[in-house]
Amino acid sequence: MAQPLHRLAKALGAALVLLLAGPACAAPRVIAPSGDATGAADTAAFQAAMQAGGVYALKAGGTYYLARQVAWSHDGSGFAAQGGRAKIVVLTGPGQFDQSDYAHLLGTNRIVFYDLGHDRPVLSGLVLVQQANPAVRSVNPIVWRKAANIRLENIELPGSTIPIRPAARSGWTA
Repeated sequence: MAQPLHRLAKALGAALVLLLAGPACAAPRVIAPSGDATGAADTAAFQAAMQAGGVYALKAGGTYYLARQVAWSHDGSGFAAQGGRAKIVVLTGPGQFDQSDYAHLLGTNRIVFYDLGHDRPVLSGLVLVQQANPAVRSVNPIVWRKAANIRLENIELPGSTIPIRPAARSGWTA
């Protein structure tokens, strides 16, 4: 009788460990650079990630091309480069980030990463580079409105004269 109980306890213990460890042991979700310089593939992948939720890993040293705004849809979501920095090329031109004046400050053709009211948004290990285009006067790389507990780490904006700083009471970590 002791032998069957021992086998049952051993089997249940293994099942319990597998049940508890399941999602936590899953491989991180990674977005690989597409190499598509039009931005269509990477923009779609980034927005799909935001729709699904969670933090997605980007390849350190990889180059990603974004042609349209990426907006948060879930708390605790965002992007973090693995073991270094990932480069985001912000494409400027017709149908992309093409704001030529200072009107429409929150237009989707002006803001790269946008969040309205989510908790724990994440951006980490990114170099955001605006594609040179003299017709485009203003692209805002990151805008958080009413967000809380922001995690913004290791972000570089080459050529920008605008400092990265938190809004009052944002609860961000740097």
